[in-house]
Amino acid sequence: MADYKYKCLECFKTYIGPQLPAKMTCNCSPAKQIAGVKVVRPLSDALLRAITSGEAATLRAELCTRWQIENKSHVSHGANFSSNQKVVNLIMDIVGPVKGGLRNTVRQAAIADFGYDIDTGEMA
Repeated sequence: MADYKYKCLECFKTYIGPQLPAKMTCNCSPAKQIAGVKVVRPLSDALLRAITSGEAATLRAELCTRWQIENKSHVSHGANFSSNQKVVNLIMDIVGPVKGGLRNTVRQAAIADFGYDIDTGEMA
């Protein structure tokens, strides 16, 4: 679940945590209603790492085996499949076709392995 940050720039009252059901009331006089802002954690360096097509094929096979999903990779079709890609893009390509109960299992595995939530596209 994403955290939200509420902060009054005058009295400095701050709250960071789950989204509040309403705006935060600050300690100013008169009190103001402060709206929250979703806190987005940047993707990790490991997820943003660029890998070659050879590394991607190896990582794909490893993840499919570990996560117990079918490896739907295919033989390269020339230059359009040989460029570098980021680990996060490979993960999303692997999990794209996964549905149903297996999706939640794979989601939990991706969070455990990378700290990445495949359903929200954010760090967990």
